[in-house]
Amino acid sequence: MAFIAGGIAYSTIKNGIPVIGESAENAKEKDEIKQKQSRDPQISLTVPIAVEVSKDLTPLIDLNQEGKFLSDLVPKMRQLLYQELGVIFPGVQVTGNAPVPENSYLFRLKEVPVEVGKIVPGHILVNDGSENIRVYGLKGIDIKNPATGKPASWVPMEQREQAKNAGLVVWEPQEVILLHLTGFLKRYASEFIGIQEIQNTLSVLSRAIPNLVQETVPKVISIYQLTEVLQRLVQEEMSIRDMKSILQSLSEWGRVEKDTIMLTEYVRSSLKRYISFRYTGGNPILFVYVLDPEIEDAIRGAIRRTSSGTYIALDPAITQDILAAFRREIGNLPPTAQQPVIVTDQEIRRFVRRIAELEFRTLAVLSYQELAPELSIQPLARISLQNRGQLR
Repeated sequence: MAFIAGGIAYSTIKNGIPVIGESAENAKEKDEIKQKQSRDPQISLTVPIAVEVSKDLTPLIDLNQEGKFLSDLVPKMRQLLYQELGVIFPGVQVTGNAPVPENSYLFRLKEVPVEVGKIVPGHILVNDGSENIRVYGLKGIDIKNPATGKPASWVPMEQREQAKNAGLVVWEPQEVILLHLTGFLKRYASEFIGIQEIQNTLSVLSRAIPNLVQETVPKVISIYQLTEVLQRLVQEEMSIRDMKSILQSLSEWGRVEKDTIMLTEYVRSSLKRYISFRYTGGNPILFVYVLDPEIEDAIRGAIRRTSSGTYIALDPAITQDILAAFRREIGNLPPTAQQPVIVTDQEIRRFVRRIAELEFRTLAVLSYQELAPELSIQPLARISLQNRGQLR
């Protein structure tokens, strides 16, 4: 059995805001392409997003059983992801009775298997590790939250109310699949931003802000550079809905900077109010972790700039020392703690993030230049090496 959860719905404008996605006027063209494909078997587009579940989990997607919950929420999830990231995701093809291991499900991206999840029968998922929930009399099986990678536990269903009364977040089995799918789409959102999507978006923007579009693409930057900048923003879960500010920044900096990594950093600086609000929720204080100068200098010294781009050539042993320093400060934060934020210099921010995401994929790394001037920065701790001077 299979169905398209939420349908494959594309749009170019939402509530007056241009978005990344296929234009409405392309719908007819898309139908014509499909008709042509049916006549020419050599042409076949891949399914962008697919979920396959094992036989024993099929009731969770069966519309006549528990699956209506999942089919109803997938469209809402896609809408929320658009609001958060500015990316429109295609519909999700969901298939039951798939040849996957017992109590398992599989996510495919463009028909390639990418992530696998497992449901523990008779259990619900809660947002804390087994060690911490013992105090509530709960028996847990440790697991990583499939969306965030934070500690979580499978708890017997009969302890559901006990877990809720303890203030824990509880996910039913079908909610776990949706939770995992949400994280999966966030992680691979940049896969749905390509030349075609950007060209469609520019076509709409050219009617709303024609002069800005005309003076930016391709006069200052190419559509390829714009696409890469947007992909880089979304890779760190930055919203690209404010295309006017993004293009304005690129029109200014693109004249003097051609490296897309630094162009992305300048764009982030232009979005400082959005970034500041995102990590403070409107609070005038941002609690952060700062890096010891020794770590910053080691990363800065490993940056290599070439005619083909910028990269970091850091010794693997030094990388592990830096990760160990991260681990000591933020590795065991409780699930109720505020999302940790590291603040560093704009020049090395992207490379600090690249190191951190090796173990802490949801860790936010910001630069001082992308924080609103009225924001008060309150350091929680300094991330330092265990033995100062060990990188020298």
